[in-house]
Amino acid sequence: MVDSKNITISPIVNSALSNFKLAVKRLPNNLSNKHKGKEENDEFTSSGSEPRPTSERLKAAVTKFNGGNELRIVAVTNYCAEPDNDCNLLQLYTAYKNPELKDSELTLLSDDTVTATYKREQVTIQRNVTDNGSKKYEINFEDGSKIKYVSFTDGGSMEINGEEFEMPAGTIYEEKSVHGKVFSQLIRTPDMRRNVINMPEILDKAEQIFESRNPSEQV
Repeated sequence: MVDSKNITISPIVNSALSNFKLAVKRLPNNLSNKHKGKEENDEFTSSGSEPRPTSERLKAAVTKFNGGNELRIVAVTNYCAEPDNDCNLLQLYTAYKNPELKDSELTLLSDDTVTATYKREQVTIQRNVTDNGSKKYEINFEDGSKIKYVSFTDGGSMEINGEEFEMPAGTIYEEKSVHGKVFSQLIRTPDMRRNVINMPEILDKAEQIFESRNPSEQV
């Protein structure tokens, strides 16, 4: 049997849990200081049960969505620490480290795919342009980890906390995964700090290559 007294929690997991608890503790105060009673903790309606303006509702939804990111990381960290799964320690994966991929030379493979070498490993970048002009990027690493980005234009939308929202132009969505298991999801709207999500500069280089191959896509 396992002796519970000897079980320890890694500093990374412990820190993530503490940060998440703090974010949850602060969330109701940030969202609904001015609204008491039945609607006190409802970030989507006012005290009169009327829907809040779309911009306020989106901000509340994004804040709540991002606030759960520490818990996502903790869940997959625990999964990767279990025996008999396909993960190494989460911190060992390139996507977790969020590399900038500086000075990587890109080679065009097709109209929507380029490849590069990062620390002697191959990196593949794929791009897809949606009907409304939003751009989706996938950065695939040899270790089985992946980073996805969506750069929204006018008319782009996504589901947040079970509800569909139209995203302001300039909004960025980031998703990180290992072997298909998502461990991080963040949204940055144009009014948020840039360091919430840092898209690597290599995507700008990739975009230049894609546009030179598909000049009709240039704005």
